[in-house]
Amino acid sequence: MKKTALLLLPVLLGACGSLNPQTHTERSSQVIPQDLISDTTSQLLETLKTTRGVKVLSGQHNREPNSDPTRWTRYVQSTTGKTPAVWGGDFLFSSSDIAARPTLIAEAKRQWQAGSLVTLTWNVCPPTVTEPCNWDSNGILADLTDAQWSQLITPGTGLYNAWLARLDRIVPSLQDLKNNNVPVLWRFGRDLNDGWSWWGGRPGANGSRKLYQITRDYLTGTKGLSNLIWVWNVKDVNMGTVSDYWPGEGYVDALGLNVWSKAAPSSTDYSTLVSLSGGRPIALTEVTQVPSPALLAAQPRWSWFMVWAESAQNSNTTAALNTTYSDAKVVSQDRTDLNINLNLALNRPVTASSQESTQNAPANVTDGDLNTRWSSSYADNQSLTIDLGQTRTINRVELKWEAAYASQYQVQVSLDKTTFTTVHSNYAADGGTDQIYLAPTQARYVRLYSIKRATSYGSSLWEMGVYGRIQPVAGSNAISRLAAATTVGTGGSWAKNSITVNNFNLPYQLYTPTTQPSSNQLPLIIHLHGSGEAGTDNVLQMMAGTHNGPQYFTDPNYQKVQAAYVLAPQTPVAIRWASTGIPEYNLDTTPETVSMTALQKLIENLVATLPNVDPDRVYFAGLSRGGQGVWWAAMTRANQWGAILPIAGSGSPNHASRLKDLAVWAFHATNDNTTSVQYTRNMVNGILAAGGNKVKFTEVPTGDHQAGWETAYGTMDAFNWLIRYRR
Repeated sequence: MKKTALLLLPVLLGACGSLNPQTHTERSSQVIPQDLISDTTSQLLETLKTTRGVKVLSGQHNREPNSDPTRWTRYVQSTTGKTPAVWGGDFLFSSSDIAARPTLIAEAKRQWQAGSLVTLTWNVCPPTVTEPCNWDSNGILADLTDAQWSQLITPGTGLYNAWLARLDRIVPSLQDLKNNNVPVLWRFGRDLNDGWSWWGGRPGANGSRKLYQITRDYLTGTKGLSNLIWVWNVKDVNMGTVSDYWPGEGYVDALGLNVWSKAAPSSTDYSTLVSLSGGRPIALTEVTQVPSPALLAAQPRWSWFMVWAESAQNSNTTAALNTTYSDAKVVSQDRTDLNINLNLALNRPVTASSQESTQNAPANVTDGDLNTRWSSSYADNQSLTIDLGQTRTINRVELKWEAAYASQYQVQVSLDKTTFTTVHSNYAADGGTDQIYLAPTQARYVRLYSIKRATSYGSSLWEMGVYGRIQPVAGSNAISRLAAATTVGTGGSWAKNSITVNNFNLPYQLYTPTTQPSSNQLPLIIHLHGSGEAGTDNVLQMMAGTHNGPQYFTDPNYQKVQAAYVLAPQTPVAIRWASTGIPEYNLDTTPETVSMTALQKLIENLVATLPNVDPDRVYFAGLSRGGQGVWWAAMTRANQWGAILPIAGSGSPNHASRLKDLAVWAFHATNDNTTSVQYTRNMVNGILAAGGNKVKFTEVPTGDHQAGWETAYGTMDAFNWLIRYRR
């Protein structure tokens, strides 16, 4: 039985004991047993293996100049409206391109952050000459003598040492990618079986494959570059003898074919690589003509293809590019079905509230083995927590239940193992395999909380997977983790004003950002204050001296990530943003306040008149009575907002279903003595009951009323989450 749960709300899960083990023959694919391959790299390899025959990733190579490392990717984008799922670059050999290698590496990191895979190659100068060199017989096209080649592959000789020194030139760049968790599809030795280059065309144990082996041993072994996926790639010539260039089982992670002698790979080319692969991914690592959907159907094992640089324009019609990029099997970076997600939980540490026996330990749920399991004691209210090692962006959780499953459970996430946010809940679970799809969510700890057992035993799981993309480590480049269409803010200023609607005057302040030159439109963020900031002075609502409310959204560091207009209106003490009191209300029988009516008119005017404002990225946030106002505005005009952030406010639960398609992140403290946390629980549960799949709820376990907004505004997470969404 397979079930899918769309996104989010709380999910508690428990530890159950276990029924008698059933016979399981299914086994998840195992990580390639190579100690030198990092978790990120090995999991990416597993993903490429499991998607073969189902999806093929589109790719585009970019060569000279390295100062413009997306030249041909941009051509594909402008021609097809899609971004290739694989970005390719080359370290190259000329002085200008060597000088621009930092630009190349910066682009590789940006591409990975944006959702593309990264592949790199190196047309490298021979060790017989200095770097830089030329594309001629004294450089890339050089022909080493047999004596020189023998010295090159013999440890301790001058050319051998010169080769290692040449490799050292790019080690810092590859290490930079490793430090930022960027795996690289590394294509050393292009066309290894062809003699056009100084490194290729030498068959046998001491030929070109020996240099490949030396290079891999040095970069991955000696230098510890475990982020490299070694893609052995050959040219489509003399395919009957390519085994003479095969470096051996321990040296190849994936296989590639460079198609230059013909328009498309032949069936023989394809079958030769499939036979050699031993189950590894295979790819069209260089093609001049984009493969047609018919070819990809006839040769289904290709994991990705990469069109060679200018060939995208010179060797392909616009129609051919669009036909392939629009094919259902072909994945581009911007396709919603780009599911190159890694199981971030694989082999990660696990703790549990209990375990039935030493044999059924918590670690069994992340070992990739469907013949081992965890089972809890025979009790309700049990938990299982996976430590992902660092903060990750997750988008799916997979639960493979044993016969003793939880009938009611929640999935929760945390950054600090103290405050957990419920991102999914299921109160009518029926076992089997649960696929839980989430909006992109930041988490280091993922907890399954079992509320109620389905049997008299405990809760028992074969496996628990947590899926998502690995982002660069914190602090490396927060800006590039966000959407490519962001605009960098360089400052800004507040201005006081007011609007009068139906003889009611609403004071407000508006923050207008100054930005770097950009044609991108800017979001508008509205923040509604609480009772303590009510009045008519047009000052208190600014929450000066804190990092809350308007001050949070105009934090210079945040505005550098995404410049935005920020609106801070103020309502009088006697008039609320919604309703007439703190408790829940009925939207049908509660009239709109004059403050809310005036505010809606103000927002309408600003969206129509502010320079470059994006009407699809209007966001609403508020705390206490402001949180109540956010719920009201969302329920009455749900199609007007990109996302909302209601904090510690009440709503009209009977109308929560109106928000099922809106992105919502609610905050409320469990021990709030001013506004009951049950008010937010009721709203969130009402959205979930209606099928909402973009709702998050952070219930803060400690603190009183203000703990809700102190948590929400305590980190940049809420800001980053908010600006992802469009209406």
